[in-house]
Amino acid sequence: MKNSINIIWRDTIKSFGLSLSLIILLITTPSFGQTVNNFKSSSPNGENIIISMMENTIPRKNSYIQIYNADVNIINLENWSLIAIANGNEVCTWSLSGTIKPGESKTAGSNRNRNFSPDFTNSSWKNGNNKWDGKDDGAKLYYNSNLIDNAYSTINWSDGVLLRNEDIGNANTNFTESEWSTYSTSFDETSHNCRLPIIDIGPGLWSELTTDFAKGASYNIKGDVEVDIANPAECYSIYIQKDNTLSIRPLAALTINKNLNNYAGNAAFTIKANSSGSGSVIIYGISDNGTMEQYFDDIKLQNWKFISSPVRNAKSAIYENDYLMYYYEPQMRYVSITPSDVNLKVGRGYTVKKSQDSIEKYEGIFNSGEVKIPTLTNTLGVSYSTDGYSGWNLIGNPYTSSIDWDKVELPSKVNGQVSVWVMHTENGETVYDWKVWVKSFWSIFGFGDPEAHYIAPGEGFFVFSNDMENISFDSSVQLHHFTENNTKNVPTPVLNEAMEIKASGNNFSSSFYLRFLDDAKFDFDPQLDAFKRLTESKKLPQIYNKLEETILAANSIPHPAEDDILHLAFTCGTEGAYKLDFIGIDGFDYEQNFYLKDNISGEITNLRQEQTIEFNYKFSDPENRFDLLFGLVSGTNDLEKDKFGTNIYQSAGNIYIKTNYPQKQNLKVEIKNLLGQSVYSSKTINDFTNGKDLNLPNATYLVSIIDKDYYMTKKVAVYK
Repeated sequence: MKNSINIIWRDTIKSFGLSLSLIILLITTPSFGQTVNNFKSSSPNGENIIISMMENTIPRKNSYIQIYNADVNIINLENWSLIAIANGNEVCTWSLSGTIKPGESKTAGSNRNRNFSPDFTNSSWKNGNNKWDGKDDGAKLYYNSNLIDNAYSTINWSDGVLLRNEDIGNANTNFTESEWSTYSTSFDETSHNCRLPIIDIGPGLWSELTTDFAKGASYNIKGDVEVDIANPAECYSIYIQKDNTLSIRPLAALTINKNLNNYAGNAAFTIKANSSGSGSVIIYGISDNGTMEQYFDDIKLQNWKFISSPVRNAKSAIYENDYLMYYYEPQMRYVSITPSDVNLKVGRGYTVKKSQDSIEKYEGIFNSGEVKIPTLTNTLGVSYSTDGYSGWNLIGNPYTSSIDWDKVELPSKVNGQVSVWVMHTENGETVYDWKVWVKSFWSIFGFGDPEAHYIAPGEGFFVFSNDMENISFDSSVQLHHFTENNTKNVPTPVLNEAMEIKASGNNFSSSFYLRFLDDAKFDFDPQLDAFKRLTESKKLPQIYNKLEETILAANSIPHPAEDDILHLAFTCGTEGAYKLDFIGIDGFDYEQNFYLKDNISGEITNLRQEQTIEFNYKFSDPENRFDLLFGLVSGTNDLEKDKFGTNIYQSAGNIYIKTNYPQKQNLKVEIKNLLGQSVYSSKTINDFTNGKDLNLPNATYLVSIIDKDYYMTKKVAVYK
């Protein structure tokens, strides 16, 4: 090897929880000032390509062989070939072509592979690999007929996968069993774990320094390097020696698939933040020291921000001269933290009011891997709750990246919702709202507000527990996410039969979410619904579903019957004009009826024809302002209103008569069937103003209102 292997003593490793006081790490240390060239190859030209993985699966056409470039150079694959061997016989040959970057994996397989499209295909592989089942099977890699790497022996890997160990980055013409491990689970065909190559980069921008390398490469940072892309940037491991720095710009992202090795102190690895957001880092292996910045919009002690520490052993001194509190569930209140030496527990949420410095810095070892959240409690054992009651626990995102709430594993006693405190500012005015997301459950997609789906790095949030419970996070919940439409590597599901009902006014809005699920119920479902937490922001219009026991910000209900009604409550701290938008109705079955009844004006609107409803709000209005009706409401749209605004219609079996006729006290009611036979008559319409059930059979009727100077008839279908 052109570079020697150094033994590096790291006493900081003690903080990783290992039992040894000192651990010897064998790593390949790059030589400074030159490109690392720490490999040995059997290739005549010195190139170092290895067979990195072989997977046999059923159907056999999905089996493949992976090669990996452990070199520091881009390699031309002309004159390279890969041969599969089954039971000692050569059964398929792939002639390789093109180039392969350092740290890049490529695959060889069948052109009929159903799982992915291999880089190199051979139609004979489908028939030639029937016996390639991990018993006396393997592959060999050649350059100009010279054997470069040998992955064939009688070792049994019939469990499914034979994988090259991560510390092996050198081709070997003799199969060595200790270099390989067998697995029964599949791996990502586009990547491979290997400590090589380690490449010097810097100084400069990541986007310009790494164009010739793939995500499997490791980097030794030289000078000052900035990660400036959000795709994200990706590598195997990072090495930072003394007097060198690596920083991640705001809204840029870096994935480290193995380890962060920082030998230069906290300031040498920095995740930046500003008013647009913070940078994002995911470390799937062992973490190390660094600095993460957090931006605060308010530094005038006006607004609270919920936070959580992304590093171990952070102290309350970070927020000295600010107001810092945590939520104590047993007493259902916030408790102030005044000493400067209080540990900020990893996974606990806190709330802070800032009086200075819009940028705060956390310094220490970044949290990574499994993180156990402080125990959740419900002291009073209350199963239904809104703001200020037992069962709410303030926890936090402990990572340097966002987390996907859908991927968090929750015990049955913890509700599926997350509540996130979100600030919005318009024209110099600020409101806060509790945004909610209900996590996916079995095969059911999560739903709610996208602002709560992905929780920002270092952000605190509330969950509701029905009893004492423990939860933990791990790296599988992490992702790079900056805005609703800028999620990295995460597909956005399209939800059918889900609706957002948005209340807007005063330049602000909040929403209630509704969906149909056959396994749900109209009452509260802990795994499928979300409590509504009201805010005191006077300019924020708030819409929610009112149940007998509680109020909901999101509700999953079964497909409703004709006479089912969903009560929609509205409140705001400011009187005035508002509107409701019903978003997503087109995603429901076209035969499903949706009508909105205004319980003050009595107006009923067919939401299939009009999805925006405008109304005026006064403090004296009843809380249950609207009802969402699911049955057929007939008579409202078959004829234009006359000059008196008369409406005759039915809903859920009740017949309604609304009119501004000046002498309506003189109006008589006559109802006939389509044969002209009278089925009902009355000398007044008073009983019909709020709906009257006449117990009529399901049919179509002619409903007439009559006075000496006025007459109107409407055809009304009664269905209940």
